[in-house]
Amino acid sequence: MISGVFFYQKYRKNSETITTWEYAKERFWRFFPYTTVSFIILYLFYEVTGNGHSLSTHLEHISEYIWEILLVDMIGLNQGEALLNSPTWTISCLLIVECIILGFLICSRRAFFNLIAPVSLMIFYGVWSNLDSPNYRTWLGIINFGSLQVWCAVVWGIFAVLAAEKLKKITKISKLLTVIEMVCYCVSGMIMLTTSRLYWRFILTLLIFVAISISLSQRSYSGYLFKDSKFTRWLASLSFAIYLTHSLLLKIFQTVLSPEQMMHFWPLFLVALVAFSSVFDQGMKIIIRFFRSKYIQVKKHYGI
Repeated sequence: MISGVFFYQKYRKNSETITTWEYAKERFWRFFPYTTVSFIILYLFYEVTGNGHSLSTHLEHISEYIWEILLVDMIGLNQGEALLNSPTWTISCLLIVECIILGFLICSRRAFFNLIAPVSLMIFYGVWSNLDSPNYRTWLGIINFGSLQVWCAVVWGIFAVLAAEKLKKITKISKLLTVIEMVCYCVSGMIMLTTSRLYWRFILTLLIFVAISISLSQRSYSGYLFKDSKFTRWLASLSFAIYLTHSLLLKIFQTVLSPEQMMHFWPLFLVALVAFSSVFDQGMKIIIRFFRSKYIQVKKHYGI
């Protein structure tokens, strides 16, 4: 949902010049280095802890994972097969969904807000409420459940930007908005920790939508914590690294510790995750800067 917020804010800032193709290239190269390196690390971990394979077997595995590496997995075209690094599916869905929504916004912003966005939410949640399970495998086909989840989350994020603008016009209710915001976040946490039923997930979506809208409006006291700064940018960058690497760290801990021990050592896991993700994030930035500088040198040398 927060990705939807940033997506729409960027669209409005560059609405006169932005194109779907340029945006797709920019987002792909934003994600690709991180997802590829995290994939390689996880693949090497499996090779170290598992049985050795021949070169032909390695090539066979890579041919199976090529769609994951190229960020086109989990959109239904591969019939929803499991990914090696499962968090990558969200990145794949986010890439395709943002490009589709951007195309609608460029072609007809009015049609998107007045028809496409609200109707798509009603249809999605209408069908979703009648499912036996929220599992994405229920939706195998041209486009799967994961893509539809991300679509709805991005649309909710866009609506949160519009709701925040309405809240900005209301004055002298900072205390009330702060209370509502904190209640939404607390109840959301309780729902995530205690239940996964379909109806509670829908309520969870509404609560997070309200909380994000209030935070964006900066009409609550806590909203000032989310202002653009070096600290918030660092948190955003770190959260992306944590999301992509937590699966690897979890598998390492599960290899070393029993389930009972994991229950006792979860604080250590969290510390290790933050530390590893920080190193991963900084390392990726160094690698990206290095290759970017080399690319610029090559362009200058050949006059490209």
